[in-house]
Parts: sequence; structure tokens; C-alpha cells
Amino acid sequence: MDALTLYWILGYKIKEGKASEFGEFLRSQRFKSLREKLQTETGIRIAETYFTVEPSSNEHGDYDAWDIWEVPNYAAIDRYVQSKARLEFLREYLGPYVGTSYKWITAQKQEFLK
Repeated sequence: MDALTLYWILGYKIKEGKASEFGEFLRSQRFKSLREKLQTETGIRIAETYFTVEPSSNEHGDYDAWDIWEVPNYAAIDRYVQSKARLEFLREYLGPYVGTSYKWITAQKQEFLK
């Protein structure tokens, strides 16, 4: 893993009554296809999706789920902004299940001296 890798952490609330449908979408071939197209165009990879079991605080809005996106370099962000795949992906991924109830956090992994 490159030391320049950034991580976008996307926290979001799932729309009322859409949780099981959203879970099905994440397992669907359509989601896999959208994710692959996004990675091919931008280099950005969705590494994992985590669902909240029990919120520990209200600090991050008690989100229902979190995605970790690997961003290999700053050029990938430029490609992401200009990508047609981004619009298609977000329209089908966030639109029906999340709407506007989400928050992006940018982080970078730190390698500690041994």
C-alpha cells in the first residue's frame, strides 16, 4: 500500500424502510458493476462497507453505515470529479437509499516507526 493513499470515510443514514433493500443492492451484480466502473475510471476503490451495530455517540450523527474508499493519490480526486461513472454511481448508490443524509471524512493512514 502506497504511503500517499488517502481514505474517504463516508458515513450515512439509510432512509426509513430501505435497509434490507440497500443490503440487497450491495450484494447485487449492478453494484459490483458500478463499483468496478468507478475504480476503472478514477483509481478509487470502495474497500469496505460497515453497518453500525450500536452508536457510541452523537458526534458523527449516529450514522447507520460507513464506507471506506481508498484514494491512491491526489490525481484520482481530479479524475473522480470529472468522471461520468461518479454521477451514475452516486445516483444509484446514495440516491434511492440515503438521499442527502451523509458526511465525508478524509483520512490518511500513518505508518509508525518500529
